Amino acid sequence: MGYSKGKRVSAAVGVTLVLASASGGTSVMNAIVPFLLEGMQVNLTTFMIGPTVATILSFAMSAIGVKIIDIISPKWCMLIGSVCSALTMYMVGTATSFVFWIIANILNGIVLAFATYAAAGGVIAVFYGESTQKAFGVVGGMTALLVAAWMAATSGLLHIMPYSQLFTIYAVGIVVVGVFCNLVLIGKVPRRKAASKAQPAAGAEQGDAAAQDLPGYTFGETLKKGASIYFFLIAMFLVAWCASGITSYASVYYTSFGMAATTAAAMLSLYSFAAAFLKLASGFILKKIGAKAMSIVIYLGFAAGIVCLLVWSQTQLFPLAIAGIVLCAFISYATMIPGLFVPDLYGMKDYTGINSAGVAGYYAGAVTVLFGLSIVIGFLGYFNAFVVLAIAALVTMAFMLAAVATSPMRGMKGKE
Repeated sequence: MGYSKGKRVSAAVGVTLVLASASGGTSVMNAIVPFLLEGMQVNLTTFMIGPTVATILSFAMSAIGVKIIDIISPKWCMLIGSVCSALTMYMVGTATSFVFWIIANILNGIVLAFATYAAAGGVIAVFYGESTQKAFGVVGGMTALLVAAWMAATSGLLHIMPYSQLFTIYAVGIVVVGVFCNLVLIGKVPRRKAASKAQPAAGAEQGDAAAQDLPGYTFGETLKKGASIYFFLIAMFLVAWCASGITSYASVYYTSFGMAATTAAAMLSLYSFAAAFLKLASGFILKKIGAKAMSIVIYLGFAAGIVCLLVWSQTQLFPLAIAGIVLCAFISYATMIPGLFVPDLYGMKDYTGINSAGVAGYYAGAVTVLFGLSIVIGFLGYFNAFVVLAIAALVTMAFMLAAVATSPMRGMKGKE
């Protein structure tokens, strides 16, 4: 089955809006943490139990998603995510008890597992076929831009209305966007197994035909094809330390060395926009330089950013503070890495399943970093903890390069 250019663009726009409205709500919730702490009358340590529960559930659901996302279908998984995200936003906005906060985070865990990049990649793959990586990168970049703008708008709206009212409006909006995008913009999406047997429609571009029977391996087959998939999953586990570490602790790192809190917040906003533009170009960069070179760029770029931040803390040279956070934005590719790298490393045969396994590996790492890095900070201080992040990036790069070097697709391409 071939798709017109208009239909493919419509589907990509629909996926982008669902991603931004559903999974983006998780980022927007960070804007009201001070309000929630006051409303629930709990300390930060107790409060963090909620995000930890969400992350653990995200890992569990992503691991299950290796099998069930294709069974339910990626499209319907995204709609489930939209509904759960709307409920989460409403419950967070009205939460006055710790129990409601935990329930909201359980729902948020489902959102993170089902309504994010694994399901989005599954939908994009049906419409774009061999051009999936380029389309996926554009979708990820536009999503990041929309979320960054949404966060900026939220900070302004909180000055004119109570957060409970604002988040109730958001909840209704997320459901409306989710239903409209799934039923109208994305529309009917055939099962990938059925699509892979169909022939491209007359006039469809050969390279963009989602129906091609592309080579590759299932997740189960990759487990028997050598160490590549194991290196890949370890790399996904470790990259969560880098990505979650910088987003969770960058602002307190800045303020611990004398930067004003408002300036530190502006630095994180700069990170968000830099990440968005990098994601926009990700698919094109990967096609141009390949998975091996891109792995080097991502992790060395992040490590260089951390070095800039370390030097800034000792010299107070402001340009280094800016350069550091912009370079650190390379690690924002973390949750997109499975969607970008799987076609090159393991083919498109089980794109959604292996993608979901990679996301599960990421969330497994995110669970440990929530407390692990805080323990490191407690023992070693912020400076040395950020040194640990730079080292983690280099170790992650080594595992990812090993995954690329031992990829079973290397042998398959050699036979073509």
